[in-house]
Amino acid sequence: MTGSGKYVGFVRRFVPGHDFSHAVKALIVFGFSRRSFPKRKIMKLQINGEERIFDDSPTPLTLASLVDILGMKPDRVAVELNRDIVPRDRWSDTKLAEGDRLEVVHFVGGGVVTDPPRPLLPDELS
Repeated sequence: MTGSGKYVGFVRRFVPGHDFSHAVKALIVFGFSRRSFPKRKIMKLQINGEERIFDDSPTPLTLASLVDILGMKPDRVAVELNRDIVPRDRWSDTKLAEGDRLEVVHFVGGGVVTDPPRPLLPDELS
C-alpha cells in the first residue's frame, strides 16, 4: 500500500472512524484517482442577503424550480432577480446563473381588527 497514504487520509475525512484502506488500495490498483471522478459542480446564489449553494445540474435551475425547492407557494411569493422584479409568468423561462442575487418576499395574510378606526374630533385635527 505504498504511496496511498494521501488517499486513505482523503477517505477518512469523509467517514471518520472507518478504515477504507482496502478500498483505496483497490482504487489505486485499478488506476483510479481523485482526478478520475467527475467533480461536483455547485452554483452559489445570494438569496435575501444569504449565500446559498445548489447543485449545478445538467438541467438549468429556474426561478420556478427555486421557489419549489424553497417550499414556498408560488401564488404568495414575489421575486426580484438582480434588482429586477420578475413576473410570475416568466419564472419557468428565467434561468439562474452563478452569483445571481435574489430577493424573495413571501406574503403572509392574517390579522384581526378589533376596534374600527374612529373619526377624528375637530380639536384633534390641528
